[in-house]
Amino acid sequence: MNCNPVSILYMLGQSLRAQLKFDCAPLHNSSTKNTPKFIGSFRLGNYASGEGEGSNKRTAKLNAAIDTLINLRKSAAEIVENFIIDQKIDRPAFEKLLSQGKEDENSVTNGIPSNEPTDYISKLQQLSVNRRWIMPQYEDFAETESPNPPEFVVKATIVIGKRTFHEYGRSSSKKEAKKEAAKKLYSTLESDPKIARGAGYSSPSDAKTMKKTVSCNR
Repeated sequence: MNCNPVSILYMLGQSLRAQLKFDCAPLHNSSTKNTPKFIGSFRLGNYASGEGEGSNKRTAKLNAAIDTLINLRKSAAEIVENFIIDQKIDRPAFEKLLSQGKEDENSVTNGIPSNEPTDYISKLQQLSVNRRWIMPQYEDFAETESPNPPEFVVKATIVIGKRTFHEYGRSSSKKEAKKEAAKKLYSTLESDPKIARGAGYSSPSDAKTMKKTVSCNR
């Protein structure tokens, strides 16, 4: 999983069952164009809080998320450590994120530090955060056996209301198979008109039944 600090905070809130609150307001004492004009703040229940400034709301939100994660690690290191392990977060990237501290707006693209590649795993995760869905899950569905290099199959699943969507990715590596599964699942959700306009499913009749099968052989 890539290190999007805002997404990580939302996932921590779900894991800890703690309310995550974000506020953003303009800085009225800004005197020049280069001075940050917004200040954002996060509060993760009673666990931690943080603030961040930026010349736009997106950067202020990102910096506030980083500051909150830094403070949470100081006050509850075990919680953060267990979360990194459970969610399989890229540890080197996470350590680099916290050690570098807050980002400036030129190093951020769509809320993700520019040194972190944007892929469909991140896009699917961010979509889930924005829509308040349960985070997508991945599992090793199958591994072919042949004289050639093995082929891995990873299943990506997301639950929206009473509906469950899943797609499969296939590749010679588990990492690439996971990426392909995330891309297919993201495309499936994006192409659904009801999902696209921000609605969820409340009953099985609200969406067409999706049945996916995959063969272990080519």
